[in-house]
Amino acid sequence: MTTPSPEELLARALTVPAEDADDEVRTRILDAAAQGFREGGIRRTSVNDIARRAGVGRMTVYRRFPHREQLVTAALLFEARQELRALGRALSALDDIEEQLVEGFVRGVETSRGHPLFVRLRETEPEDVALRLTIRGASTLDLVRTFVVTLLDAGVATGRLRSMDTHATAEILARVALSLVTMPATALPVDDRDALREFARAHVLPLVAGRTPVGAR
Repeated sequence: MTTPSPEELLARALTVPAEDADDEVRTRILDAAAQGFREGGIRRTSVNDIARRAGVGRMTVYRRFPHREQLVTAALLFEARQELRALGRALSALDDIEEQLVEGFVRGVETSRGHPLFVRLRETEPEDVALRLTIRGASTLDLVRTFVVTLLDAGVATGRLRSMDTHATAEILARVALSLVTMPATALPVDDRDALREFARAHVLPLVAGRTPVGAR
């Protein structure tokens, strides 16, 4: 049996729910909701606004999402999945597993701090976004953790990473990323990409790879 490539494994980890994949209108609604949230925040974006952006009627939205909160949650997961898919493509272009881990950490931190949706929500409703990514954030944590687990499992399976509890390690990294969304103030060198890479080599790689690469400070 052929072992799936890391690209194939990451694609599987980010497979959209069946109801989204088979429903083009539902996808348009989620995309429209995410756009509205990026521009005006969640509270100021009404179902009517979302329906207009998606080019459908209000009742079409309600048939797929009977409760507004269901739509909000699905749209946030839709946006997160889009970002993780882009990250997966970027990491798949790197051959070295340690470089994948470093770049994954760096890009994850930058996305957590600078993504337009997260920036908007921190401005318009910081308490709400903190709640959605902590107490009510199980689905988002599960998505990010699954993405990281898939990357780590591929490394372990090919012998490029040591044997480890990939779920526990992935959860630590996922929680770091999500905490930077809700609490962007940090002592990490987030404004200097090169310094952030060196930080990842010195502190993230030992956690994952069990060793610090030669030359890391």
